[in-house]
Amino acid sequence: MSPLANTKKEYCDLVMKGGITSGVVYPLAITELSQKYLFRNIGGTSAGAVAAVLTAAAEYGRRTGISSGYDLLAGLPKRLGENNLLLNLFQPTTAAVRIFRVLLAALKAKSTSGRILKASVALVYQFWGWAIVGIVLGGAVPAALFFYYGGSLTAYLVLGIFWVAVICATTVLIAAAIDALKATTANGFGFCSGFDKDTKSGPPLTNWLHEQIQLAAGKPLNVPLTFGDLATAPALPGDPGLAGPTINLQVVTTNLTLGCPFTIPFVAYAYYFDESEFRKLFPESVVEHLLAHSVDKPNRIVRSRKGVGLYRLPDGNDLPIVVAARMSLSFPILLSAIPLYFPDHAHKLIADEPGTIQTEPATGATTHVNADLCWFSDGGICSNFPIHFFDSPLPRWPTFGIDLEPKQCPKRERNPEFNKEMVWFPPRPGSASQLPLSDFDKGSSRQRLLGFLGALANTMQNWRDRLQATAAGYRDRIVHIQLCPDEGGLNLNMPPEIIANLSKRGKIAGEMICQQFDFSSHIYGRYRTTLCALQTYLNSLSDAWTHPLPQDMVGNEFVAGLKDPPHYKPRSTNLAKVMFHGLQHLVALAQGWRSQLQASQSFSKDGCPLPEPILRNQPRF
Repeated sequence: MSPLANTKKEYCDLVMKGGITSGVVYPLAITELSQKYLFRNIGGTSAGAVAAVLTAAAEYGRRTGISSGYDLLAGLPKRLGENNLLLNLFQPTTAAVRIFRVLLAALKAKSTSGRILKASVALVYQFWGWAIVGIVLGGAVPAALFFYYGGSLTAYLVLGIFWVAVICATTVLIAAAIDALKATTANGFGFCSGFDKDTKSGPPLTNWLHEQIQLAAGKPLNVPLTFGDLATAPALPGDPGLAGPTINLQVVTTNLTLGCPFTIPFVAYAYYFDESEFRKLFPESVVEHLLAHSVDKPNRIVRSRKGVGLYRLPDGNDLPIVVAARMSLSFPILLSAIPLYFPDHAHKLIADEPGTIQTEPATGATTHVNADLCWFSDGGICSNFPIHFFDSPLPRWPTFGIDLEPKQCPKRERNPEFNKEMVWFPPRPGSASQLPLSDFDKGSSRQRLLGFLGALANTMQNWRDRLQATAAGYRDRIVHIQLCPDEGGLNLNMPPEIIANLSKRGKIAGEMICQQFDFSSHIYGRYRTTLCALQTYLNSLSDAWTHPLPQDMVGNEFVAGLKDPPHYKPRSTNLAKVMFHGLQHLVALAQGWRSQLQASQSFSKDGCPLPEPILRNQPRF
């Protein structure tokens, strides 16, 4: 495809939900959208982050004259279904091989009882040595009692079977638990690191992803594609020359040590990495790039608490996007978490000997900073569908979301009509305002209890994203793709026909967006919700400023510049004056709206989209 053909296309943004292997739905959805749109902002979490970086790479390729990027994406589902490629991307460490095989055996079953049975058989097979120990120990007890006390042989045989079963199960479970404990804690809390520099059984996840990114972007393997490459990608003939990055990529990861999500590229935080640790997680060319672009303050050395010298992770522009994708896709226990280090600013200046604090370093002297280890895991832990990405009060182009939803599927052939039924796009702006229901309270008592526990976990993980996705101005731009229990998620060994079905649903989703989305209607809907939320916000601001309480007076004097504020002081008197005038204008605006409206009228009534929108102050993550 010639870049000249893109000049008549419109802009769009795209946000994709996490879901491990569910990500196979995305390639054809992306390629369908690429026929009509140029991607401007792209984001996602977990598997959605992987799809996002591949989309960004293909869009970069398109803008640099490489026509094969989206063709590469379109062919991914078929390749993932061949020769067990999808499963082979998840290669366990040597220490985790046995427990990983038990996990795969359990995943092959379709029912809970079947999973327990298959896992039990696999445990005995993988830990057969410990099973023999359990059999010997279990049989020794009734055998000793028989030879010592005598009596009916039948009774001792029954007792022996019981003891053999109990002791064998106990020894096998203990051995498996020890194996899993050692394997995960020694490998960043995961069975698979995602990388192997000497792989002989096909590329694992990170190796494969790096190759796909570079191929889609048309760049050699030893020159990693970075956020800066995306930002400075050339404009196509006819592009309006918009401000900001040409292609803006954002993904979510979770800092488990700090207990909150972060958006990559990092904006307000500087993290450091251990070269030896990163060489076990990323290709050599990526690590060499990180080292070459690691820039820190002069005369400062950052060390881990163990005394290992660290390198500053490059700022956003110089960060390879494969690092961001791998940090977002770190599904707990399955994939290793990523270790980064956060400088201790409270006690940052220390002498050469650990533990001694130096308050004022000599001029030009080298200072040493201790850094604490932070573990970064799957972005979906906190925000699995960051539909708030790239939000605008009055959008200039649409931001589409692709949502993935679990569904209990009927037992019938998954033909094209079935795939169409599993994809839904709101037919009008008011659709999709109803929160989706979870039907966990069905089946046997055991199934209901497990469903209840699953609903608890799902609510804790997804309530914020789910609530946002039903809001006016969001719900009309999200396409929903439903997945059966044996599709996506942790189903690492999906057969080719299931992968093909998921891929078809992605294509249908892309077609629905292109054919049904009404951007003009969306603009008006966002205008209505923005003004509704803005009026409520400004009314509160006006009431607080014009009707102060006695306890407000000193704070208001700080605001008005009548007293010197204790903190956050503007660096110039002009800035302070402009800020205060801004407050006065906002108060006047709110009062003007009130004076022009009847007492019973407000923007939040008379047809404002529901649920009622609000503005709120929250930190960017």
